[in-house]
Amino acid sequence: MRQKYELVKNDQDQVLIIKEFAELDKELMSLMCEETYPFEIISSAISRGKEPLIRALRTKNLYPPSIYADKIAASVMALFSDQSQDALALFFDDTELLTVERRSAEILDDTRKDPEDVDALLEDSGELLDPDEDPMEKSGDFIQIEDED
Repeated sequence: MRQKYELVKNDQDQVLIIKEFAELDKELMSLMCEETYPFEIISSAISRGKEPLIRALRTKNLYPPSIYADKIAASVMALFSDQSQDALALFFDDTELLTVERRSAEILDDTRKDPEDVDALLEDSGELLDPDEDPMEKSGDFIQIEDED
């Protein structure tokens, strides 16, 4: 699904308006959500950094995925730093999001391919742990629970 976010800086009303559109029908973008933020909240969040700005922009109705939220926040920061610009549009395609997730999954799969790396992680003072041996029995630090019979 393709999405569009319109960011409008309304200087007259001192608000930032974010509109989220989604392509529900081919080539037709439908308005999904519109949120309005007072300038003082956005300016305060911008002064604290990108993560506080993302938290300020996310609402119950507008909660974009992290990869989108990061780009939206960067665009809001650019919009507020450029006095000549008062609106911009961002376009996203879910295939971008899926590609990032797939790359992350491939990285995880790479760690499972080399058993020598896993063995190195399990090393304890130079010796490998025996998977069939109970480490509690070896240390002697365990509690024996007897049956009541």
